[in-house]
Amino acid sequence: MTKTDTKRGRRKPRSTPSTPAPPPYVKVVAKADGGAYLYYQRDGQRVALPGPLGSVAFHGAYDRVHRGFEGSRAPAAERVIHTVERAIATYLGSADFRALKPGSQGDYRRVLDRFRAHFGEVLLPRITEPWLQALRDKYAPDRASGDGGRANDWTALRSRMIAVVDTYRKRHPEAAAGNPWRDVRRLKAAAARSHRPWPSGVLLKVMAGATPEFRALLVGYLLTAQRGGDVTAFSPDRYDPAARTLDLQQERPASRC
Repeated sequence: MTKTDTKRGRRKPRSTPSTPAPPPYVKVVAKADGGAYLYYQRDGQRVALPGPLGSVAFHGAYDRVHRGFEGSRAPAAERVIHTVERAIATYLGSADFRALKPGSQGDYRRVLDRFRAHFGEVLLPRITEPWLQALRDKYAPDRASGDGGRANDWTALRSRMIAVVDTYRKRHPEAAAGNPWRDVRRLKAAAARSHRPWPSGVLLKVMAGATPEFRALLVGYLLTAQRGGDVTAFSPDRYDPAARTLDLQQERPASRC
């Protein structure tokens, strides 16, 4: 066998793909499933980044956040990166949010948590009216398919984010020149059908087969003209079994000085 034949018959070992090294200020935290959480960590602040490391989504988000830090003229100790994540966190810790009823707080959190899960790393100055108009189009209901619920989702998101950005700008007026959420319109939702009354026959069957507790709940809905959340909040001490009456007086929170 010649030297040439020996070279031709030799197989080169397969090269295994290597994980790209994280760029400056990126912290990689391993997950139990083998994946990783990615963060831009700098000057005592942490901004979540989308994965995987080295992907187009990662580099786009990293570049936006990195430019925000690099372009700031403030000292490192005072430098603030104004992201959606930071704005929402500020609002959730504000007095305005804490003043809401627990049910309303839960509703706000559900809407805001979904939004920041997708756009938390986006810088507030990059959320412009054209950006929001494009997002609004994705929520527009498709009349042909009968999908009208997304319009309500957009209206709820718009309302919550108006409060978020207004609250954040009061603390950081330099974060954005205005509140673009106010400049985009709500979406008109399809006609609601939940207000339609049950047929008498259906109501009688439900009442006959219901537990005493559920029957009492239905009676509260039907006869008190109260909101659903108020009916479910009724406590046993509001009912007078001797007089067979229910106290509907709204309880007002004590005023705080």
